[in-house]
Amino acid sequence: MLGRKDAVLEELPAILDSSAANLKILASKLVKQTEKLDIRNSLMKKQYEMTEKQAAELEKHLINTDLSAADLNIAAAKLDKQTEELDKWKSALKIQYEKLGLRAANLKKQVTELAKQTEEVENHYEEMGLRAPNLKKNIVELEKQTEHVENRKSELKKQYENLASHASELKKQAAVLKEQAEQLEIQNSLSKIRNKHRERKNEMLEKQTVEQEQTEEWAAESKKSGESSPNQSNVGFLMG
Repeated sequence: MLGRKDAVLEELPAILDSSAANLKILASKLVKQTEKLDIRNSLMKKQYEMTEKQAAELEKHLINTDLSAADLNIAAAKLDKQTEELDKWKSALKIQYEKLGLRAANLKKQVTELAKQTEEVENHYEEMGLRAPNLKKNIVELEKQTEHVENRKSELKKQYENLASHASELKKQAAVLKEQAEQLEIQNSLSKIRNKHRERKNEMLEKQTVEQEQTEEWAAESKKSGESSPNQSNVGFLMG
């Protein structure tokens, strides 16, 4: 019976080493995942900055009215599309962070369990008066890796949340600018209609003025002609 226990004790370090090796692989994968998220964070930041710049340019054009309403509306539509893409990117990143959080929590749990098992094995060796193999070195290394993943995850999550918050505000701003551009287009369309009506009215007034002048000229000529006719009749009578 004692021999069997000794055999089990001899196997336990190898089992613990194997578990530690598997956890190291998991920790390494999580480190790589944090690096990928860091890259995606940077790309999202660039996308956000580009969209923010376009929003600022659109706002400037709305103030200075450098562009036509149609051009502004096109620019606003592009900005709206970019903010939608940014929103999709934000949602995808959120899912990745949640997955990273679950995996990091799982790693931490497994490392804690391995540390507990290691301590139990060392206690068994101590009770039997045997020298326990150096098993804690794996635990120390894993705890450092786990802490690194946790810290990096927290940093990235904070960066993401700040960026996501700014992106949400930018989306609202883009929606307002798009609405303003559309309103400007409507105002310009109404202004064009009013100008056309004004032009038609002016044309009609001008036509009426010309017709009135022509009528007055005709009346004046008729009056002049009427006044000269009796004189011609009197001259003819005297000559007869």
